[in-house]
Amino acid sequence: MIGGAGAVMHSLAVRAPNQIAIITGEFDGDGNRIWCKEGRLPNLDNVYRIRRLSHSLNWLPRGKFRAVCQAAYDRLLLRPQATRDLIHVLESLRPEVVCIGTLSSCYWVVSAVRKWRQDTKVIIYVHGEEVPKGKGYFNKMSLRALQNASALVAVSSFTKNALINIGIPPGRITVITNGVDTTRFQPGEK
Repeated sequence: MIGGAGAVMHSLAVRAPNQIAIITGEFDGDGNRIWCKEGRLPNLDNVYRIRRLSHSLNWLPRGKFRAVCQAAYDRLLLRPQATRDLIHVLESLRPEVVCIGTLSSCYWVVSAVRKWRQDTKVIIYVHGEEVPKGKGYFNKMSLRALQNASALVAVSSFTKNALINIGIPPGRITVITNGVDTTRFQPGEK
């Protein structure tokens, strides 16, 4: 395992290919899925691509103008097409549970899954930097996704406390800390 949420999803998909499917939008220029900086996901039949799963208008200068452009792009262009594509994949897979590995670009997936089937459980894997702070459009959308998820997995007690501080009930949050590959990393001498 290399690390991060992508590595967790990769590990699950490799170990349980008939039970786990991955829906992603991150591909290199040749159309190959990039899971992490150190390598690619092997060719698996359980990986589905949605081209507009994530976006970035970071080339625009920071500030209100970029925030308004991103919100408009998201609401009018990105999300409608990505939602249709996602529902098409969900129809073919018919999952009981959908796990979201990153909230920053996939906050809209919760509402898309609920639109498709209300009884599907949605779990969000949350890192500390993804806990919404402030009042902007994406913070509101992220908070709504967190509130509407069936359960949340926090990567630390710090993240769990941050989620509680924004109003998420503690009973919906489970802490699962990031793992370490002990064949690659061992404690040094003290």
